[in-house]
Amino acid sequence: MAGLRPDDRLSPRYAGEVDHKIALLRAARPVVRYLTEQLGGEEVAVFLADRDGRVLGRWAHGCLLERLDHISASPGFIVDEATIGTSALGTSLEIGKPMVVLGTEHFVSSLDRLCSVGSPIRHPATGRIEGAMDIVCPVGAGSTFMLPLITRVVREVEQRLLSGHAAADRALLDGFLRTERRGRKRPVLAVNSRLMVANTLAGDLLGDGVGGHATLWEQVRRALADGKTTIVIDPDAQPGPLQGFVHELRVDKELVGAVVQMHTAEVGLPAAAGTQSSTSDGDIQKELLGRLPGRSDTWRAVIQRSSNAVAPNYGRLLLVGPPGCGKAALATALLEARADLGNMVEFDGRDVLPGNVRRWVSNAETRCDGDGAWLLTHLDQLDPDGLEVLCHRLDELPAAGRLVIATYRTTEADADPPPQLLGQFENIVNMPALDDRREDIPNIVAAVLDDGQGLPVRVEPTALRHLMTRDWPANVRQLRRVILAARDECGSRTIRQKDIPDLFPASAALKRLTPLERVERDAIASALAAAGGNKRAAAAALAISRSTLYRKLEALGLDV
Repeated sequence: MAGLRPDDRLSPRYAGEVDHKIALLRAARPVVRYLTEQLGGEEVAVFLADRDGRVLGRWAHGCLLERLDHISASPGFIVDEATIGTSALGTSLEIGKPMVVLGTEHFVSSLDRLCSVGSPIRHPATGRIEGAMDIVCPVGAGSTFMLPLITRVVREVEQRLLSGHAAADRALLDGFLRTERRGRKRPVLAVNSRLMVANTLAGDLLGDGVGGHATLWEQVRRALADGKTTIVIDPDAQPGPLQGFVHELRVDKELVGAVVQMHTAEVGLPAAAGTQSSTSDGDIQKELLGRLPGRSDTWRAVIQRSSNAVAPNYGRLLLVGPPGCGKAALATALLEARADLGNMVEFDGRDVLPGNVRRWVSNAETRCDGDGAWLLTHLDQLDPDGLEVLCHRLDELPAAGRLVIATYRTTEADADPPPQLLGQFENIVNMPALDDRREDIPNIVAAVLDDGQGLPVRVEPTALRHLMTRDWPANVRQLRRVILAARDECGSRTIRQKDIPDLFPASAALKRLTPLERVERDAIASALAAAGGNKRAAAAALAISRSTLYRKLEALGLDV
């Protein structure tokens, strides 16, 4: 069913670099170190994989190490049952119990000379499978002792996994109790990626928000990464925004969570520079926040600046941002929120043929009366001549002529609109990528799944956290496609993590490419283009091996 054949050459898929701070790897490392010391110079390898079959750690030496390198059985590669067939590591994950695979019992014949014994690793507190461990040696090298050995080793890893979580959990609880008991009674909570503890006052203020735990931890994590100590938890709270002072908690210099002291304050977001708020502006903001999902500071600032720009009966607003970030949706919502508008005509740069821009402008001026509006979308699709004609006609409109809202898509290669277009708009709002407002993902997901009948499909918290750790290169549009695909896949009213399409690897560190990585990516992309897509030739031109090139393509997002 997986498309494997016994005579296939193994080619595990590379799923990205391993974060060496993963709890499972930290728990296993001292146990494996002791095990390898006891085994001495024996030709034995030990593997550790996560629940998805991705190798987290490999300990081997000698000839066996070379054989394992030859089949890419190394950290970062997927070695589940669907990839390499029957094996102690992948099959033990599938069946949920220890597994012995001797020689030719392996499905793929290239593994026939090996003996492997594997066992799943379960968290003692939850019973959930966290990963698996596997001991590999040549056939006939004393395999009879390996089953009780792997059972004992896995048991030690499980206990260390429990104690490791326990230390972090104790630090989180201790921090919460110290703060909660000090001074007068006030709303306090403690949170990390797995747990949230709150007193009654904090629970009453928080309510039952969509994806509350995941959203709050993302806000806290981002604030700490940016060196901030204050977050806005609920901007719409009465009598003022609900804010929180963040105090980080660390164990052995490692971040294990944070304590958040909550309070309300009768303060609002600062007004955009060079603008004045008005009653109509405030009404438009409220309507937009009701129409468009998202409550983060970043998104609210975009809404405020855009609302200020359209508050008068005339003005020009250019929405600039990456593909799929919601430019057209915001532009349409802004016009729909303006109840006093007259006629409105729409121009889509994708549909206007070269040379027809002048005709469209003439027709638009005829159809649109004095207080009407123009909606100009996808201006990035216009050819230079068409853009020049449009800018010339906009330049001829009187300053107090009519409301004009336009959208322009940017890419990494073309980060800014052309100067002649920028000169036509006094208000330019840069739209954020979804990766820059991850705390809005729960609200966006809820909006996508709302069927309008009060019975929307729900998303498990683990699945929601999974979505918040993904990279979204195509932004909201891509998130919407993935959520709808997961809804169709789940077959029930609840989406679980396994229902979410595995289109791209999760970003464990939630970080963008560094400048050095971007240079490396551009060099590889140029080599591939020069080689006409031939990866062998590109690897030769870059003076690296093909296996290294494949790893780089996957890690840098070029393997498409």
